[in-house]
Amino acid sequence: MQDALMERAMDDVIVRAPVFPATQGFVKNAWYVIAFSREVGSGSLLRRQCCDDDLVLFRSQSVEAVALYDRCPHRGVPLSQGRVVEGAVQCAYHGLEFGKDGMCTRIPTQPTIPQQMRVHSYPLVERAQFIWIWPGDPAKADPSLLPDHHRLGLEREGWSVQPYFMLEIRSNYSMLFENLLDTSHISFLHGRAIDSGRMATASFRTEHDGNVMRLIRSLKDDMPNENNAKQ
Repeated sequence: MQDALMERAMDDVIVRAPVFPATQGFVKNAWYVIAFSREVGSGSLLRRQCCDDDLVLFRSQSVEAVALYDRCPHRGVPLSQGRVVEGAVQCAYHGLEFGKDGMCTRIPTQPTIPQQMRVHSYPLVERAQFIWIWPGDPAKADPSLLPDHHRLGLEREGWSVQPYFMLEIRSNYSMLFENLLDTSHISFLHGRAIDSGRMATASFRTEHDGNVMRLIRSLKDDMPNENNAKQ
């Protein structure tokens, strides 16, 4: 009887666990920039990771950017350890070759190629010196869902695009979204480097346009500091 009461008491215990910010999983059915165009050269392999998937990028014979899952289905060797042979990636272990669609195109030790000898191929779109990847369901990879490149200034007449740098951020991706949308941190984290200290208390409004969200703060009559004042 006592053991039964103890078990019941344990069942009724409320377990308190800390809730950490930015622990949500990845949105798979979306476009992500996976590389600059200049990073994927003809005849070379580039290893990358997107949404926890290991990838290998290269260019086909038609110079089309290709992204495959970075594992040979035969022995699990990373394909990024191999090399590009006539627009296909050749596994470093047994020399199996895989084309842009992920299908095995050659097995040196035998003439027949089983249908299951293939790796996942990811939809890609290359625009304005960026390579975009769709890590989710390939059937839902709609290029019209890409951000408006013209609105971003990437495809405007008379404008030039020059990729500058890549910054690795070791945190959940949503932390960056929060950082860019909630600009109240500027008054504290950046000191007086960007604003005069009024950003946190300035009025703001939000706007939604399809998949785009904007947060706009108004700093009317604010005195710009020497870093951003127009000379």
